[in-house]
Amino acid sequence: MPFRRGATPRAMARPHAGRPVMASRGGTLSRRIGLAAGWTGAILVVGVVAFIVGRPGQDAGVLGATPSVSVKGPLPVAFGTAIDRVSGEAAKRTTSFRRGEPFAYSVRLTRPVGTTYVYVAVLRDSGGTLTQLQAPTRQKTLPDRDVVAYIVTVDGLIEAFGSGSFLLRISLDAASRPVAEGRFTILP
Repeated sequence: MPFRRGATPRAMARPHAGRPVMASRGGTLSRRIGLAAGWTGAILVVGVVAFIVGRPGQDAGVLGATPSVSVKGPLPVAFGTAIDRVSGEAAKRTTSFRRGEPFAYSVRLTRPVGTTYVYVAVLRDSGGTLTQLQAPTRQKTLPDRDVVAYIVTVDGLIEAFGSGSFLLRISLDAASRPVAEGRFTILP
């Protein structure tokens, strides 16, 4: 059999012959397992460090603690006869109201309210005994603001509740604990 130039009598070498099958895909199996184990370990270490660093801040309010609208007790509701155009809070402060006056109330939260509605409840205070006159009722608010404020007429309150001492509660939903509350009086 005549030989052509460049031809050899042995069989052509195959490119994958003699090498492990996994080598053509980026390394041996044990190297790939080691690499995956290393990344898994690194992710676990980062997670543990983040958890440890974040835990103390939850109690103290620092180091990555999640901010919250709620505080240890309800925030105070401010009452007045006007709403300040700059701050958006109750102005001309008072807690006693008469027929013919405007009735304004507000609360400054620790962060924006984050919802389109708040719920307002009114209770009569009869010498320490509270009687619910208005169940938590939905009222529209601006979710990107940290002040919730409203103004109505005292005449409308007298028609609905009469005169006396009252407790106003503001909640973020109808079933939750109030984030704010305050006491006011409607004089006869």
